Amino acid sequence: MFKVSIVFLNIVIYHIFYQFDFCIFVEIIFHKMKKFQIFYFVLILFTFVYFSCNNTKKSNKLDGIETEKLWKQNCALCHGSDGKLGLNGAKDLRLSELSLVPRIEIIKKGKGKMIGFENSLSEDEIKALAKYTFTFK
Repeated sequence: MFKVSIVFLNIVIYHIFYQFDFCIFVEIIFHKMKKFQIFYFVLILFTFVYFSCNNTKKSNKLDGIETEKLWKQNCALCHGSDGKLGLNGAKDLRLSELSLVPRIEIIKKGKGKMIGFENSLSEDEIKALAKYTFTFK
């Protein structure tokens, strides 16, 4: 969506500066629109730019890894999508006071009924998942 907005703005800028005389364009805007219409025009323009540049879906990429996808594939079954499900003795991650390093070790080696993921996930993926668990607080 961002690329579409940039292309659109480039086209508009091209037409303003190269197809029309800029002074004529400004004169048309100020003479044809009243003050409140100019305000709404600017408001709509900024709203369009804001929403076209803003991702509506929050990206959960940590260090270039899609952690939400990893979480759903490996962890959500027991911990849930929000970290509080607690199946098979899984801890409520919203209440955890562990720092990053112990979380990485638990994901690598496992704990209790939880299996370790050091053989199935890369070091970067494990670190990204450990960072992702802090989002549940």
